[in-house]
Amino acid sequence: MDFTILIPTLNRAEMLRHALASALAQDHSSFEVLVSNNASTDHTTKVLQENADPRLRIVQTDRLLSMPEHWEFAIQQARGEWVLVLCDDDALFPNALTHLHRLTRDHSGVELIHFGQLIYFSEGMRGAGKHVDVPDKLPLHVQSLDSKRKLQDIYWRMGFNFPKMLNCATHKNLLERIRHRHGRLFSEWAPDFSSGAKLLANTATHLRTGPLMLWGENMESYGAGSWRDPEHLLKFLRQFSTFNGRLERTPYPDWITVYNVVYDTLMNVRDELGETGGALRIDPVRYRRLMLSDLKQYVSLGFQAFEEPLKTVRGDLNRCRIEQWIHPGQLLTHAASKLGGGSEAIRRGLLKARTHWVSGKKQRQHFENIHDAATAVSQRVTLL
Repeated sequence: MDFTILIPTLNRAEMLRHALASALAQDHSSFEVLVSNNASTDHTTKVLQENADPRLRIVQTDRLLSMPEHWEFAIQQARGEWVLVLCDDDALFPNALTHLHRLTRDHSGVELIHFGQLIYFSEGMRGAGKHVDVPDKLPLHVQSLDSKRKLQDIYWRMGFNFPKMLNCATHKNLLERIRHRHGRLFSEWAPDFSSGAKLLANTATHLRTGPLMLWGENMESYGAGSWRDPEHLLKFLRQFSTFNGRLERTPYPDWITVYNVVYDTLMNVRDELGETGGALRIDPVRYRRLMLSDLKQYVSLGFQAFEEPLKTVRGDLNRCRIEQWIHPGQLLTHAASKLGGGSEAIRRGLLKARTHWVSGKKQRQHFENIHDAATAVSQRVTLL
């Protein structure tokens, strides 16, 4: 079997309905759809029973697990040579597996393929809901990238655009190697970031291609929802028995914001990586800029408890800027690393410019659900 599309789910039956429809609509012939039900108490079981398809396999947890525990359990049930994790509020394009299969055939030895995505905005998210901003064309470029350099850049910049289990096709050999070396793929607190760091740390190169899916942005998502309500993020962290109300590795352990949780996760994963993680550094200036953006967002939404932290981080940011100017060692080291990958950076820049030229203008299109949106948007795909 070529692929497993893994859908972990918990009490989001109506969203699951559309994610599952997109997975079963694939035009590739050799795949399974594996739904892992994490002790749901809503009508998830009914939704699954409505889909009597021989390609659908269902596993159940025997108790409610935290998100990393559930994902770890689920991924070990996969039977395909390649594994894709599809969140229950996302949707794949119907030709996603066909394109990925072509890449695995044309690039022997590759174990990690990172694909792009567009965003499906649900009601109440960024203006009028149930829409996708779609360019005239969706170019599917193919590029081979240095995984070590990408990993260093993730840490330095704390960016979101990198390979994770949620936007990749991952070979089972890579997953087994990570499990053997590190014991687990998903770590607390941000399992998407922890999986991404370990994927890159355990493969020399990876492929990057264009959009093959839609990400659903909605208030029930821990990511999007947490940027609009800090209590949403706290609710997520309280599922961990190890969380005592404070973070562990950040300069600001009492302030629960999205980027502070990401920082804490990256620091913990760096220790898990051992010698491989020794050279990984986070830019102290950029980290505080990102913290500042979190705090400004919360204050603008009326959460007054974040006003004093905002003042503190603003002062710390100014001090870090001065220190980086006086002692620019880490900054220069990172710059030298970027220059070392100059030819790759030039190729990426040229491809990005060409992609923007081919894509054309964006147009807002409304759809009743994310599956319908993915089906329609996929018709814009063009090989570059």
